[in-house]
Amino acid sequence: MSLVRAMLGCALAATAFASPADAKSPPRYGALVYSDLCYDPPSDDMGGTRITLLRFGYGDKIVYENTEGAVTWPVFAADAKVDAKSGALTFEVKTNEETLTFQGKFDDRMLTGALSGRSQPLHLRRIADLGQPVPKCKF
Repeated sequence: MSLVRAMLGCALAATAFASPADAKSPPRYGALVYSDLCYDPPSDDMGGTRITLLRFGYGDKIVYENTEGAVTWPVFAADAKVDAKSGALTFEVKTNEETLTFQGKFDDRMLTGALSGRSQPLHLRRIADLGQPVPKCKF
């Protein structure tokens, strides 16, 4: 194994096991993508949630996507409130079936919180490399 690969492996391991206290405030501008999307190879179905926080100089926007099969059309959230200092995030989205409210926290690594109408809380890791393949689902 080359020295570069070994160093890269150590860096990735350190990132994966870093404590929440090591998390930093996210950048003020840009797109922050948080996701647990995965695919099931036998069926080619997708599953999971993706929340994208778009940070502009004039304010922040949220794009919500959820899937159980094909990825749904992205929905822009209404009433998005982002407090980067505390990491608080709230928004409301209207899907074809219902209106959902999200309340949670985010940082440069994770977005966690509760989505109304869902029994399980969301724990979405930040996807920094948008070119990486969508992982296989682990059931």
